Amino acid sequence: MNLQEQTNRIKQMMGFINENKVVDIIQEMGLYNAIRYFGGYDNLTKRMGDYVLSNEDMIWFIMDVVKHLSNNYGQYGVSVWDLDMNPIMMGHPDEDLQQIEYFNPTGLSIHIYEGEDYERHRGSFNEQYEDLDDNTLDEVFLFMVDALEDNK
Repeated sequence: MNLQEQTNRIKQMMGFINENKVVDIIQEMGLYNAIRYFGGYDNLTKRMGDYVLSNEDMIWFIMDVVKHLSNNYGQYGVSVWDLDMNPIMMGHPDEDLQQIEYFNPTGLSIHIYEGEDYERHRGSFNEQYEDLDDNTLDEVFLFMVDALEDNK
């Protein structure tokens, strides 16, 4: 094996070792603290390699962010209005408008609006994070990543 091949092999092994260390940090500290440790979500994902976050990782992260943001506002939960962020839209455009507006440590509130311009609030219902479909969970997760970055 020539020197160039040996160098490439060592670089591959170092990358593998670094990825494993990052995964260990996530598992030991939790995703919320790991993101803060690495200086942001983007910095963390650059070091994660092929590691894919589980739904459980994302749910614990969401719950941690909600807990910390709620403490900042002296409340039990936090709304999109508190965070000065847009609600997370759900459903189909031809139906009533459904959007996520409020988060608490165990779940969220989905508000329903109806009418031509969705001017009438029809009601709301609560959903646990564990019961969200994968797409909605991903959207809530990315929302909380942004909320964390905006509210350091």
